[in-house]
Amino acid sequence: MNHLRTLTILALAAAVRTQNAQVPAASTPTPSPAAQPAPSPKIYVTPPLAAAPIPASDLASIRAALPADATARPKQPRRLLIFWRAEGFVHPSIPYGVEALKELGEKTGAYTSVSSDDMAMFDPGTLAQFDAVAFVNTTQLKFDNPVHRKALLDFVAGGKGVVGIHAASDNFPTWPEGQALMGGVFHGHPWHGSDLVAVKLDDPAHPINAGFANQGFRLQEEIYQITGPYGRDKVRELVSLDMSKPENQRNGVLDKAGKPVVVRTDNDFPISWIKKEGNGRVFYTSLGHNKDIYFVPRILRHYLDGIQYALGDLTADDLPTASLQVKPVPALAPEGSRETLQKVKAAPEPPKTPTNAASAVKPSQIASEPLPVQAAGESALRDLSTYRYGDMAEAPFNVLESLRNGTAESRARLEPKLVAILKDSSATDASKQTVCRWLAWMGGEDAVPELSKLGASASGKSANAAGVTGSFALSALATIPVASADQALLNLLMSGNEDRRVAVMSAIGIRGTKAAIPELSKIAAMKSPVLSGAAFRTLAALRGADALNAILGVKAAAANVGAKDTAIIDAASGLLKGTGESLPDRAVAALDSITGSDAPPVERLSALRVLLSAQLPAGYEKAVKLLGDADYRLRLGAAESLARTVSPGKLAGIPWSRTPDAWVVLLKTLAQQGDSSSLPLFMNALGSQDESVRIAALEGVSRAGDAGVISTVTPLLTDSNAPVALAARNALAGIKGEDVSPRLMVLEGNSQPAAASVLLAVLADRQEHKAIDAAIAAMKSPEPMLQAAGCEALSRLATSGDLGQCLSLLPVVKERNAENFQKALVRAAVADPSPAAAATQIVAAFDQGDESRKEILINVLARLEVKEADDKLAAILASQDIAQRKQAIRALASARSEASLTLLPAVAASGQTNSEKILALKGFIDTIDTLPNSEMNRRVEGYGKAWKLAVRDEEKAAIRDAVKRIPAKKMPSTAEAKQLLLDISASATPAPSPTQP
Repeated sequence: MNHLRTLTILALAAAVRTQNAQVPAASTPTPSPAAQPAPSPKIYVTPPLAAAPIPASDLASIRAALPADATARPKQPRRLLIFWRAEGFVHPSIPYGVEALKELGEKTGAYTSVSSDDMAMFDPGTLAQFDAVAFVNTTQLKFDNPVHRKALLDFVAGGKGVVGIHAASDNFPTWPEGQALMGGVFHGHPWHGSDLVAVKLDDPAHPINAGFANQGFRLQEEIYQITGPYGRDKVRELVSLDMSKPENQRNGVLDKAGKPVVVRTDNDFPISWIKKEGNGRVFYTSLGHNKDIYFVPRILRHYLDGIQYALGDLTADDLPTASLQVKPVPALAPEGSRETLQKVKAAPEPPKTPTNAASAVKPSQIASEPLPVQAAGESALRDLSTYRYGDMAEAPFNVLESLRNGTAESRARLEPKLVAILKDSSATDASKQTVCRWLAWMGGEDAVPELSKLGASASGKSANAAGVTGSFALSALATIPVASADQALLNLLMSGNEDRRVAVMSAIGIRGTKAAIPELSKIAAMKSPVLSGAAFRTLAALRGADALNAILGVKAAAANVGAKDTAIIDAASGLLKGTGESLPDRAVAALDSITGSDAPPVERLSALRVLLSAQLPAGYEKAVKLLGDADYRLRLGAAESLARTVSPGKLAGIPWSRTPDAWVVLLKTLAQQGDSSSLPLFMNALGSQDESVRIAALEGVSRAGDAGVISTVTPLLTDSNAPVALAARNALAGIKGEDVSPRLMVLEGNSQPAAASVLLAVLADRQEHKAIDAAIAAMKSPEPMLQAAGCEALSRLATSGDLGQCLSLLPVVKERNAENFQKALVRAAVADPSPAAAATQIVAAFDQGDESRKEILINVLARLEVKEADDKLAAILASQDIAQRKQAIRALASARSEASLTLLPAVAASGQTNSEKILALKGFIDTIDTLPNSEMNRRVEGYGKAWKLAVRDEEKAAIRDAVKRIPAKKMPSTAEAKQLLLDISASATPAPSPTQP
């Protein structure tokens, strides 16, 4: 993928290219002139992964998996930015993801795309060209330019979209708003790429899950653990790990440091979600680590539907999961099967009805004006009874919009027609299940009898369609706003097999039918673990003191004591949260007993949290005791619980030095809250002898501190412990307040070289431009450490108006700092209102400057790409100074610019020495390789020119290899160009003679 090369030149070149090269036209069918987007400003797109070609067999696998059509008709021509920059771990599958997303848009007509890893794409004017951004396995993106941060947030808030593929949740380590935008943060992958995992559909009927055909599945894939801002109260959960399956369990698994790999205690491990963000939309999925994920039709359909939602073309319910009145019944992974989606990748897509198949989206289609909402709903009812999962969702969406936007009277008129679908034996199960979901919130008394009939067939484990539809009916009875549903559920509870009664109890718990408490108490006392467990869960869900007392009064069979304990915990928690009542004494005693028992750690910690949330002394005492427990799970869980429930002032009295790992968890939890009241605790913890405690404390200082912490944190910048010193730097870079940077600048001016050097870096981290004078002064210092720090800070702070000052520093720049100084000159020149004038200024400096500094200026000129710079480079290449000529060739070869394509072949043809010709031709070939596929005719023309210039066998071999990497479907359009490629590919390199080495 040549990513290391890209990263080494990107810092210097990315800002330069912003104004000087054209976005490649996406290689899709050209829209009609009327549909063409406005002319784009010139921007730079980094080489499109040309150095890591995807094998032909893998390309064929991607293309075979592509859906034929888009699910939704684009409302207008759409453009997608596919962004693949990785500042952390670089996934080998990045080229596969980029190619798959590009071809998804091309084949289906859903969108055109541009791929890049250049941060300049987030300049506001550039970003505005797109309808959505897809982050494909991007990692640790700092997004430290505040302009780019604001541009992305405004982009989405204003109505556009963001798509995150796999490692996109490992971004924005220093930008909380970016983490919140994505919806969650990567916290390790307990499930590795070689692991078999079981996956469930949390919302099987959701349109973005349509490609999975209402079936959970297994997959060989790396699955992330998500923490941070994630929560089902914030996102609409679509897909997650099926934690009922044994292969997914990771309890007790430790990492290399002896810490648990699983930190979530709620068994919620999301894989895909969507969420509304302002007027825009976000789709994220962690699928995409293994390259063969991009060979699976059902996953590519999932991608496409998520992208179309983010673009604004696919209508999808994005109400957060926790806000749904009727929770969808998940589609679990099949029992016993070990077959993965990779093995069934050729499975056909879900069948479409003839009505919808006729209206399949073609690449050039754009949606017409919709019908009025009410008329659309009436019309769509005719098609609803034949609706199947995987069909175009036009009919159910039109009815749903009619119900949502209609009046109570119009909904009442539609209700009998919906109930008639439930009675219709020829109606599809998908249509009945959809109707059940609607009746759940708008149905009346007339719907209850039919829902009861269907509910009698419900079965939590049934694989047949009637059982699933029955479960939907019970879910509707759980929330339908009529009183008769309570009695209907009680009647269903009295009889039926275990599965049916369990499903009914779940509906009773959701509805809150307290009249069921006596019957539930009887069932809870049964020996059957299935029925007893369900009854305990339902009693806990009913909340209130009467339900809690009923649980406490049940004499549970020995096998069901654990279920009773869990119900006590849940019911007590529900009582506190739901009614605000205090806990009965015997509930407190029961919770205290569970906390001190030999129950599983999760159970003990859950009981502890209830005691702590009730502000009971017993809870605090138990938690402090558990901080020293031999079981790390209890230590860490107690620490987190204390941090979330006890005031920082009270926590300060705990002897934290005895249990450093628990205190790290406590400090990190408090740091996430960012409450200034925790600051004394963080400052106190800085005195720990434990490295991890001090680092966690510094993270808290960063989030909760102000200018008052500077004097305490600054000495740590030069701490002998490198990780602590780095954490101190990050803390000072992150603390808020207008007076922070001025104080740091004063401190920097009065500090010794070691501390002053780090303070300069901190000011650069904070993007404090006023510190540029301090950076210049440091460059003039006799201290090498300060010189390097000043030059590095200048490379990050220089901007418009700073070029003259930067050029004046040429005489004092040391060779070891030349690279950062070049970056500073480039930043200042590009930011100048007139890049041409800036280039003229650099040319003048070159003509008047010291010979020893001209190498720096040649490198800068090669990256400016304006006529004045190109003319000077041409003059240097024609000069008599061989050292300058070779430096100009090397600089152009590295720049991969338009000037490289013009000047390098001229040198290769008529350079003054053979070594210059060889060097120039190699740079020319490398530059041709970076041209996008959309400029294939130009690439071929370049290869032809290079072929004529090539003399050495290795040069011809390099050209031949480059030609062979051209994708078959991207071949040039002219017959002459095609023939040239065939001639190059077919040519043979002569065998070396016996005298050759």
